[in-house]
Amino acid sequence: AFADALTGLLPALLRAPDDADLRRLFRTAVVPRLLALDAARVTQKFIELLLDTRLHSALLDRALILLDGWLIENEALIRDKFAQASKYTPAFVDGYIVRKFLEGVRALIHDVGVDSAHPLRESFETTLRDWSRALVESAEQREAAQSWLRGAVAAFAGDQDLQRLREALATRAEADLARPDSVLRHSAAALIVALAQGVARDRAIVQRLEGSWLRFVRTAAARHGGQISALIAEVVKGWDADEVSRKIELEIGPDLQFIRINGALVGGIVGLVLYAGTVMVGR
Repeated sequence: AFADALTGLLPALLRAPDDADLRRLFRTAVVPRLLALDAARVTQKFIELLLDTRLHSALLDRALILLDGWLIENEALIRDKFAQASKYTPAFVDGYIVRKFLEGVRALIHDVGVDSAHPLRESFETTLRDWSRALVESAEQREAAQSWLRGAVAAFAGDQDLQRLREALATRAEADLARPDSVLRHSAAALIVALAQGVARDRAIVQRLEGSWLRFVRTAAARHGGQISALIAEVVKGWDADEVSRKIELEIGPDLQFIRINGALVGGIVGLVLYAGTVMVGR
């Protein structure tokens, strides 16, 4: 049921940017806020975060792996382009030159990947630091960042290719969800079950979740206890006593009669005991 609810929202979410009312809201309320952002400052802070956490090194490693794979997959294309530019050399010479060139580039990529102190790594970090400083000190860089932000907002708001892509994805999602053996629904359900089972098996995660929930309840009670009490009192005040009594009787069912009988019997016995005790003390 949870997977149905989640996946059922997917087509509407994909089409949301094309809704006329939402587009108007985005244009009048969100776009001015986005354009008011200091794009240079935001970018500079992001670069500082990458440098401080050393994530720029991990990103470089990932980029090098992707570049190495691209060179391997496109060696024939590179060789053909080289041959077109070099019309007066034999094909075997072109192939040899391209092969040696790619071997050299891939060797350099490997050296940078395994050497944490490689000069190219230091150069990459220096370039990032220089760019971060220029984003604050250079009016040209600040204007370039702001121009990029304006272009990104405009592209998101009016890019026809992006709209067609969203519509195609929404149509595919609707068609898949209409089938009894929906891949999206099955995948979402499997993910939810796997996540729940993983959490249930991991005692440390369970304890952290319980601790977070308890901290939230304590904080909410301390900060908003008065408002919560007033809300409950206001809701209860609006209840009809007869209707509430009737609903309680229906929920409890036949056991209510036994509760009443037991209450009368216990009350009577206690009353008799108290009376007898009083009489005995009086004598």
